[in-house]
Amino acid sequence: MEKIDYTGTVYLLDHKYPEPLLNHSIKKLGDIGIKKRI
Repeated sequence: MEKIDYTGTVYLLDHKYPEPLLNHSIKKLGDIGIKKRI
């Protein structure tokens, strides 16, 4: 796989609504029981 240099927000299309990938990943981890510590 080739490395791509990119600075910016990566969006994930989840059920037709774009969402930043990091936010989506955190939400999915919460869905399976992994809690975010503040």
